[in-house]
Amino acid sequence: MENDDMSDIVIVPAYDQQTTSINADGSFRAFSEVFIVEGVADEVEAMRELIDVAPSEKHGLPLSYLEIDAREREDIYRVSVVYESNANEENQSNDDASDEEPRISFDCGGGTRHVENSLNQQHIYGDRDAGGLVNWNGKTGAEFDVRGVEVPAAQLQETYTKTMKLADLSTGFKRKVASLVGKVNAQNFHGWEPGEVLFLGCSFAGENKKSATVEVSFNFSIQLNEKNVTVAGQTFSKKGFEYVWVITQPVLVSGRPKATVTDIYVDQVVGYANFAELGV
Repeated sequence: MENDDMSDIVIVPAYDQQTTSINADGSFRAFSEVFIVEGVADEVEAMRELIDVAPSEKHGLPLSYLEIDAREREDIYRVSVVYESNANEENQSNDDASDEEPRISFDCGGGTRHVENSLNQQHIYGDRDAGGLVNWNGKTGAEFDVRGVEVPAAQLQETYTKTMKLADLSTGFKRKVASLVGKVNAQNFHGWEPGEVLFLGCSFAGENKKSATVEVSFNFSIQLNEKNVTVAGQTFSKKGFEYVWVITQPVLVSGRPKATVTDIYVDQVVGYANFAELGV
């Protein structure tokens, strides 16, 4: 091609020096082609003359920039014209993806929990009174033992999956995640009351490129708060991940052994945290 304003300037494409790259979905990511520009005073004029005649887009990609590859002679330059996807649009797309509401999966399966205190105990036969304890061995002193029993219980889990920019998943973010594992929610969390949700951690996998986006899954275990827990005739409340334990003691009543609960404790055994820091 020649510039109409300056007939002594000649622009010729170097067809053997085109480069093309595509995305995983088959769309064009970048395209470049090289031109020989002859009859110009310097590299700036070479690029200005070429940009006046170069197409504004190729393969659906906008013209991004020109650069000098080489100076062949005093008035001859080899110039690359580069077309690539708009970085601002990509960043905006990534920002939009990061702002999306997370997807949720929920699982409620059957499991068990260990109990040592009966809700309603019937003494059918014998002269030992278990006093509401389950699976007492009937012995006293050093041999006293309450084995309890496993009863059916719901095992609830929720996973929230969110698209995030890999650039946001820094080492600092990973440290924050690690510090929250094993903690329970101090505030309401997606409809669950404080104390009901335990953070189990998160996972993701993807390209190790800062511009990439990845699917990050945040996993939680749920255990319901209880408002009317009854042990040895005492009724109280406990949060989902609090632990109830008792002190038992065998005594003789009318000459017959009886197991009794002398003390009841509700312990907080895991820390509380603000899950808003996770961004889900």
